[in-house]
Amino acid sequence: MDQAKFTHEIQTRAMNSRFVLVGICAWISSCLLVAGWLPELSGNLQSVWLMSGLLGLVSAVGLAETIKADIRVQEDLLNEYMHAAMTDGLTGLANRQALDRMLTTLLREPESRRGPLSMIMIDIDRFKAFNDEFGHQAGDAVLRTVSRKMQEFFGGKAMVARYGGEEFCIVLPSCILKDANHLAESCRLMMRQVECEFREQRFRITISCGVTEANSLDTPDSLTQRADMALYTAKKMGRDMIWVADPGSTMPTSPESSSNSAPPILPSKKDLQVLDSVLATVEPRSTASEARLENPADHAPDTNDGPDLKEPEYTVAGSRMHQ
Repeated sequence: MDQAKFTHEIQTRAMNSRFVLVGICAWISSCLLVAGWLPELSGNLQSVWLMSGLLGLVSAVGLAETIKADIRVQEDLLNEYMHAAMTDGLTGLANRQALDRMLTTLLREPESRRGPLSMIMIDIDRFKAFNDEFGHQAGDAVLRTVSRKMQEFFGGKAMVARYGGEEFCIVLPSCILKDANHLAESCRLMMRQVECEFREQRFRITISCGVTEANSLDTPDSLTQRADMALYTAKKMGRDMIWVADPGSTMPTSPESSSNSAPPILPSKKDLQVLDSVLATVEPRSTASEARLENPADHAPDTNDGPDLKEPEYTVAGSRMHQ
């Protein structure tokens, strides 16, 4: 049984027990009042019974109101606890537990009823190197800024959750893969313009995105794994780009696909070795990137933690996939 439901059930039983006690008190008081009107009783005894009955009824009403107020306070506290349990303390976004609950609820419904469901996994590029150079407080400031901007960008049309570390997960109900792809690209471009401030220092960041859509057989784990693999590939290809995972295939492909062709297809974790060998032979730089760089050889994508976020290198323009 869910812990929140169990706690609520215990509180409900306690409240019901109190109301039963109030009911018993009210019944006894009513009996005293009725008995007080009996003509067989002497005047003094009749007055005592009537007064006892009235006091009992007043006490029962007061106790009932106290119990109601206590119930409201406990419900407010329970809601606060549940909100805290589902919220990331640093960023204020939904946390991993809230994400898992939402995915479980959505994927439990038949596909014909829930409609399309897409997911975007987002990772801040070179965040570890940034933390090592500027410290975790600066890293926390970057996380808060990124979280706020993503909340503003996606608004009420998506659930934005912190998946862990510098990784975020966006769940898009009623959104097909193509639309999720366009949203991810717009978010990527928006993030390149964001300035993060910390102690009079300003930093610019880039993000990498993995996009996929749920199929009829997906579970929360399989959907998340496929989106995470897309994100892994985007970072492997040079960062600051988007990779799309086809919902129904596990074969690797080159990022040379145009927007009119089928989206790139990702391998499963078992195919990582094959994927790495394919990626090693692919030149990820776009024509637009080569024209913009004075010396392209100095800007080849790497797989190690590069320079910090203060001077980001936009070596791969992932928008080529969406032109």
